[in-house]
Amino acid sequence: MSTFLYVDYGAMEFEKEYNPQAVYENMRTKGVKADVYYLETFEDNVVVKILEFGEVDNDFITFMFNNFVDYDDSKERNIYRVY
Repeated sequence: MSTFLYVDYGAMEFEKEYNPQAVYENMRTKGVKADVYYLETFEDNVVVKILEFGEVDNDFITFMFNNFVDYDDSKERNIYRVY
């Protein structure tokens, strides 16, 4: 299984304030697939979701990030591979 953390708003600020792997582990401990985290810099909340897929090849993931993930868009919304 390949698991990702999806941040839909303020991804760049989310990365500054939170560790995606730690957030994922916290969400699993709480037994939730979606949660809200507060961003100090925005004084606003960010929605974080766990996305699970069948096994995805690492080369494919690299290809997708290099060719289809727009840098400017990733400042707002992004996905993080978690384990």
